[in-house]
Amino acid sequence: MSRRVGFNPKVAIGRTKAPLRLVPSALPIYVSIVQELGGTKYEPYNWRKYRVSRIAYLEAVLRHTLQALDGEDMDPESRVPHEAHIAACCGIILDAWTIGKLVDDRYKTGKVSELLALAKERCAEIRARFEAKRRRTGARTERTRGRRRAVTRTRRNYSRRIGRRLS
Repeated sequence: MSRRVGFNPKVAIGRTKAPLRLVPSALPIYVSIVQELGGTKYEPYNWRKYRVSRIAYLEAVLRHTLQALDGEDMDPESRVPHEAHIAACCGIILDAWTIGKLVDDRYKTGKVSELLALAKERCAEIRARFEAKRRRTGARTERTRGRRRAVTRTRRNYSRRIGRRLS
């Protein structure tokens, strides 16, 4: 015998709210570690008590981003991923902005968006030009030791003539 679930108004109302279930569970857990460090060093929720500089937190985001891009996985002080620090900084910026405690001390708007669009266009042109050159010269890609490596026919023929493979 099947039991039919009746209409539950709580479910209907709940569907209209922010879908917090979509936030990956690792995010608040790692950020809580970073916030514990910051709260211990300074004061918990200090950005709600004092006005905070947007630039200061954006620079911290940039530092952690550069460290992560450079191959450093963990922040040496907190021993959690740099991405957790980035998320914590972004959370502070958003919270301070929401309650009116964020000082927007950024410089006058520049042309970064235009430059990024130009870079995207130029990089696409470069890739297309070299892809066309590869097709004209007969370059092909072959699998070697699990990595993809471009090897031209000329180079392959030369390596056959001398009896060994060039790397």
